[in-house]
Amino acid sequence: MMERICLIIVWITMERVRLNVKNRIVILINVYISRNGDLFFYDFKTGCGTCDENKINVSCVDCRDFKCNSRNKLEETVFCYERDKNGKENEGRRPCEEKICYISVDLFKGVPEDATLKNFTRQGCGKCPSPAIPCQTCNYSLCNNETLFKDSHYCWAETNTTIPCKISEYGNVCYYAVINDSKVEQGCGNKTSWTESNVLAAKCQNKHLCNTKKLFNESLFCLNKAKDMLVVSKKSLKQCNEECYFRRLSDGRMEQGCGKCTEVDCRNCKQNFCNHRTIGVKHCWTNNGSTCSTGYNDNCFTERNNTNELNKGCGNCTSQVCKTCTGHRCNDGNKFPYYCFGSDGESLLECPNPDCYIDKGICGTFKHNFMNIPGVENSF
Repeated sequence: MMERICLIIVWITMERVRLNVKNRIVILINVYISRNGDLFFYDFKTGCGTCDENKINVSCVDCRDFKCNSRNKLEETVFCYERDKNGKENEGRRPCEEKICYISVDLFKGVPEDATLKNFTRQGCGKCPSPAIPCQTCNYSLCNNETLFKDSHYCWAETNTTIPCKISEYGNVCYYAVINDSKVEQGCGNKTSWTESNVLAAKCQNKHLCNTKKLFNESLFCLNKAKDMLVVSKKSLKQCNEECYFRRLSDGRMEQGCGKCTEVDCRNCKQNFCNHRTIGVKHCWTNNGSTCSTGYNDNCFTERNNTNELNKGCGNCTSQVCKTCTGHRCNDGNKFPYYCFGSDGESLLECPNPDCYIDKGICGTFKHNFMNIPGVENSF
């Protein structure tokens, strides 16, 4: 059942006090809340004079208009919690004229957050005392409490300037980005909406003010390419934790990204942008229609054997009827030439078909050259 909170009674005691003071009226706000099941109690005291003249040491507001010290005066007035370093949190005794309260916590003390909140918190009226110290502001009475501070994660917005980031909106994530190799941007959350194509962004989480230049300099960035992506650009760069990888899939496509792999056709590295395709493997065709793997800068070969068949594989060859190539699966054998002896009987000619002949030095078959003289055809 939804909890029902009822206001049972509000005790308002009006006291008229005649004092030998200036003709002013005071409202003494002695406000307390105690909870007993569904009960809330409020006690308001009013009187003549000023808060200071009456030595009021709780929340109190002065006014001078006719019958001004009504209950509405309380609702219109902003009080702030007050505390100095290592002090105790107290409700402000006098109104905050700026109608802005702040709570500031020095998170640079290097101690657990609970201890920092206890020992290095400042609260009061007005704007934040320093942009370099994590701080929150609010604009209603007694709003500047620890709950307000804890509702946000704190990141650097720029050098010596912090920014509160609502956890409900940004999580506990901060970022440090370098745009076009020169411009630095810092802020809240896991931002990805840059329109520039050259952006390197280091992200961090679960630690206040973690988005520093040191974080960026110590981050590992890897090329990031899914198997169906055609190209890798600087927009595809990704911050990684430990290693980068380059993987050649069985169908020849490539993957690049963060992490470690152990497959035969996968390579790992630990430097920025190191997982370029040049560290990986490529495939060469073999005789049975399958592939073999070799280094990116190594060769594939295709060779014509004595039976005019093709011999294919990874590596180099030295025979005159063999060719090497450097591309991925480049040795498919399509349009690979046949070979015939030249007229000197030693050099080889590349021919488009397997027919060779010998006569008086003309290359080709008799039929092709429309020769009607005795000759000998041969296939090598």
